[in-house]
Amino acid sequence: MNIRELERATKIFEKIKDIDKQINELDKFAMSVVNGNVKCNLFLTVEDLSQQEIDETMENLSFESMFMPMLAKKNRVTKELKSEITENYALKILAIFLNDKKEQRQKLVNKLESITNIN
Repeated sequence: MNIRELERATKIFEKIKDIDKQINELDKFAMSVVNGNVKCNLFLTVEDLSQQEIDETMENLSFESMFMPMLAKKNRVTKELKSEITENYALKILAIFLNDKKEQRQKLVNKLESITNIN
């Protein structure tokens, strides 16, 4: 293994460790829902990124950059959803997040194995 491969493997390993922390946090959330009398809320924010690109372009303009970015940012399309959900639905949502993180982790492990030839 050369230096470049080692650096790449190290970055992947750090990402795996970060995902492991996220998985542990999701487990803690799930256990608190299972073990306690809790109130669960779902917050979802969706921001139109195409509008963000327009904002960044506006910030690069000379004269207009003093006034227009503030106006453009106010016009950015952001949608929000807030809803109280049952404990059962909270666990289902956490399961989806957990499954996604495990898939991300496995892909990184596969990359790491291909770099280091570990079986």
